[in-house]
Amino acid sequence: MPSALDLLRELESLRNAYAPNLARRKRELLVSLQQCTVRSASQLQRLHATACFLCAFPDNASVLDAAQNILNAWEDRLQRLTQDQRESLIDTGMAGTNAYYEFSFHAACQLDTRFPNALEINWDEYEAPDQLDAMLVHFIGQAEEHAFEEELGEITTSEWITLAKGNRNESDLTWLLRQAFRSKNLSRLAAPLYDDAEVPLVWQLGNSTAATTNNTFNTGRAAYRSGMRKPTKNPKGEIARPLRGIQRLSEKRGQAMIDVALDALAARQREVYSMTQANPKEVYLAPLGHGTHAAIMGVKPHHRLHLEGNYGFILLANGRPVGYGGISPLFRQGNTGINIFPEYRGGEAAFLFVQLLRSFHTLFDTTRFLANPYQFGRGNNEAIISGAFWFYYKIGFRPVDADAEKLAQSEYRKILGKRRYHSDPTTLRQLAKSDLHLTLPESKKREYFKERWLTTCAVGATAAIAAQPGADRASQMKSLTREVAKSIGAKGLTSWNPHQRQALDRLAPTIALIKDLDRWTAAEKRALVSLIRAKAAPKERDYLLKLSKHDRLRQSLAKFCKRCAAPRFESLYAAIAAQ
Repeated sequence: MPSALDLLRELESLRNAYAPNLARRKRELLVSLQQCTVRSASQLQRLHATACFLCAFPDNASVLDAAQNILNAWEDRLQRLTQDQRESLIDTGMAGTNAYYEFSFHAACQLDTRFPNALEINWDEYEAPDQLDAMLVHFIGQAEEHAFEEELGEITTSEWITLAKGNRNESDLTWLLRQAFRSKNLSRLAAPLYDDAEVPLVWQLGNSTAATTNNTFNTGRAAYRSGMRKPTKNPKGEIARPLRGIQRLSEKRGQAMIDVALDALAARQREVYSMTQANPKEVYLAPLGHGTHAAIMGVKPHHRLHLEGNYGFILLANGRPVGYGGISPLFRQGNTGINIFPEYRGGEAAFLFVQLLRSFHTLFDTTRFLANPYQFGRGNNEAIISGAFWFYYKIGFRPVDADAEKLAQSEYRKILGKRRYHSDPTTLRQLAKSDLHLTLPESKKREYFKERWLTTCAVGATAAIAAQPGADRASQMKSLTREVAKSIGAKGLTSWNPHQRQALDRLAPTIALIKDLDRWTAAEKRALVSLIRAKAAPKERDYLLKLSKHDRLRQSLAKFCKRCAAPRFESLYAAIAAQ
């Protein structure tokens, strides 16, 4: 009889090969492995990855059922391992394991609400637990203060929380977060105080829906495969084609999708701001064919970036999260990147990314896509090892730096000429020195807004506020906002809702950088007022589409940034003074 390792190796060799006879063999191997006792943690992890892959990209219903049966009994399977073997599987995200991570305040709150008492402060690994005292002092009574005096040292932070918690059957984390929410003093300080405390958490995943074993979103009937898709020979033409069938989910379904996205990342010790602060009222589901989808999530109004958009996305295959990333639309460009989860690599990532860019073009009118060097190697050894640069290059991304582009062309000729040629790490690091851009045929060079100009605008905004009369920044900002509102003809501010007023407050310092505002047409000013109000709309897409069409705003900000050769205080103050 073949060993479990022999069966596993054969299954791994067939997992992304498709033919009727191979489908039958995959099912036979899965059934045999279901009946085997795998006593190696590393082999069990490989089996988990392969079963997940085959659930996402199954040949037929028989293969899907056999792979799902393996996952359904996963927690029981782990219990057959020794204690040491089980401990070696921490941070894998599988059912029955623990995840260790310093989640942000907002992520911890969401996870603790949905999985009560499953998360706990990892006191054993907390090197400086007294950092939490800055948060605790906001809800202690005067009679308790001596317990926090350093010279006494008679009670630790964890001991005090245990004492304060009393006989309540809840985790220390649950108790702490509940106090933070109910304390009037902590309404605005809780998040920064908690995050500054760098609280290590341990999450007992158990057999919860958050475990990578069980994490799925219902996208309808399962789809089956006869092969893996590859991008067309003309990716840019494909991206420029409108993607039909994109739908905005109901708020309830949107929240369910956000939960799946958060879990997919959190179980893998990852966190993305655009998903932690995702807006259930703006979640789009884009069909990418053969049971694959992209779920694209906007951010709640209060947490949006001031000029750019900010969207996170999760890629789904038969409802299973297979990858993630984000895009920050700005005018008609978007900074983006993608990361495929390890267990799903070797599939159709390039095809899915092209379709994802197509959905961005459809939703946001994006004609230029940017990828920062981190995505393909700078400070990212995983990207160097995987050769991520070539993933982007083959789709149509090209280096902005001329020397990097010459090197890329030379290397690519070698790759095409030698079947087994691979760029060495040194070369890949040289290629990761500048941004990559993919420009659609309709993209215009003059529409490009350099990302470093955002820093120029930010420092310029500080100078613009400082130039206002007033004894403090609050009065200076109020004065500047009032002045900008008058300049652009924003009337009836008392009728604007709080989010709209906040959008005006946030954008006013940037608008104040525009020297020729008095020469704008009435129509351009009305469009700017409409754009500001749209920044606070339930869907930020409304704002981004207006932003993509406001050429005068882009040109004016670009003109200001060009006058400031570098984001230096001297040149910025001079530019502000000149206005």
